[in-house]
Amino acid sequence: MVDQAQSGIGTQPDASLTFSADLTDSATVTGVAPTGKVTFRLFSDDTCATQVYTEDVDLPAGSDNSKTVSTTAFQVTTAGTWYWTAVYGGDANNAGSTSACGAESVTITAPSFSTVPTAP
Repeated sequence: MVDQAQSGIGTQPDASLTFSADLTDSATVTGVAPTGKVTFRLFSDDTCATQVYTEDVDLPAGSDNSKTVSTTAFQVTTAGTWYWTAVYGGDANNAGSTSACGAESVTITAPSFSTVPTAP
């Protein structure tokens, strides 16, 4: 059996956004020419118990020891804080890696507006 290199996964969610926003996440996998995929999951709670979205993204081919992938856009229609996780399953040369729940959050704020009544 071949010893696997320790892989790493670093993630970067969107900054805070306004209501009805398209959320995306990206992850950079490091190791010995990592192959395979990254599974992104989006949760509506900070314990990552309530999953609302998942997407598998294949790592690009090539011999690079650092590869970055991103999700497609997922539209959130409720204000609040959302939590991404990213999981790299590993391959023949690299052990898997997982980003921690709560390590990357995005806050969606509700729109605000004000009105001024006019006299009839």
